[in-house]
Amino acid sequence: MKKNGLKVLSLSILLSTLCIAGCSCDNGKPNVAEITDADILSGLTDDASDLSLLDIYNAMIANDVGSKAAADKLVDIVGSTVLDLEKDPWKTKYNTMVEEKLEELKNSDEYQVNGKFDEELFVLAMKKDGYNVTKDDYSDLINRKFKVEIISTLLKQKYIKDVTLKDSKNVVNTKKIRDVEYLTVSSSIESDYDDYTVDNNGEEEKVEINVRNFMRGIRDEIAAAVTNSTIEDIDFTDYADRLKEELKAAVNGEYQKIIDGAKDYSQELAAEYTANYTRTLEEGLKEKIKAVEDLEFNFDKVISSDSENASVVSTTITNRLLNLSNPENETKRAIKIGDWYYLVSANAGATVDANDVLLTETSDSGSYTYSIVRFKVINADNYSANENDVIEILAGSSTLATGAVSHYLEQYKNTITIHDDAVNEYLKKLYPDVFTD
Repeated sequence: MKKNGLKVLSLSILLSTLCIAGCSCDNGKPNVAEITDADILSGLTDDASDLSLLDIYNAMIANDVGSKAAADKLVDIVGSTVLDLEKDPWKTKYNTMVEEKLEELKNSDEYQVNGKFDEELFVLAMKKDGYNVTKDDYSDLINRKFKVEIISTLLKQKYIKDVTLKDSKNVVNTKKIRDVEYLTVSSSIESDYDDYTVDNNGEEEKVEINVRNFMRGIRDEIAAAVTNSTIEDIDFTDYADRLKEELKAAVNGEYQKIIDGAKDYSQELAAEYTANYTRTLEEGLKEKIKAVEDLEFNFDKVISSDSENASVVSTTITNRLLNLSNPENETKRAIKIGDWYYLVSANAGATVDANDVLLTETSDSGSYTYSIVRFKVINADNYSANENDVIEILAGSSTLATGAVSHYLEQYKNTITIHDDAVNEYLKKLYPDVFTD
């Protein structure tokens, strides 16, 4: 190992601490995997322009900033090579995760104006943080803020698929994985929508938004589907769309009351629809309809005992789902309808059937939540239908994917040359199985 006897006063020399065979090369030698000045300076808390190069070097050594940048660059290069990010499936996964990270960052209240995302404000804030971005190009932000984290996550997923599941598929059984689909509505939405009228054979019929009656109707349809052997017609998305149509009808009913000048409604509703007369009635109607379309009543996801998105309706229902390891033998808690198990009401009688699939919970505010929840238990024998979800769940484990990055760095160990003691020591702490004396 080459010893650095002097502190280097050139950033370009300091930052060229590692090289990896496989990069483009001149004269048969691999080019240095360069880390730019911006990579390093963005990690310093002081104003770099007021510091001498020696001060900058000392700051990097003291805080491992330079070493971290080198280690991140190493993961970037090796990970990009292993995953081959120019091709699917990892290309699509990478791009999807980038979009999710950007969306999460943009959703911060500090980049909102009047409740809407302001791109100019976002770009200015990112530039202030040292990122070279424009409205059309976020690549510097992506590469420096998200790329290494995303690559590390994808390497874990690849490791689970290539190593863990090939060694033993039984690991799937340890995570209580469930494929869940559910429909859930709170009675609290009733206060947001007035009754409306429909034409019933030439006569006006009053209709009220009643969540309990709506969900009871869905329960009855499911029970009828079981009786009539038409369970393939059970479609939670269709049920949710039906409720949205009812809510849209209520919105249009309110709008009509304004147009008609209904004495008890027009003034108050007109102020609401026009946002206190800052927009037209028609614009307000469009906003109201869009708000209904954006509501979510049906959900479909794969959860596990330790996944971040494990919540289903409430803690009580989530725990029931995860603790039902063998629903075939627990008929008081779930009923089989087609390929799905449906949770049944805790108040169900001795004989359980499809009429018991409506779950009711009360909130502290006094509103009621009505839900219908169906699920499948995912295990080592049937996980292939949900393979991507299962791999993501297993990759999120704090133990199963611990050695993922080390596993792939090990494959390139003999092509990596390190020219800086501080970086070498830092890598030995991060990946002791790969970088040893």
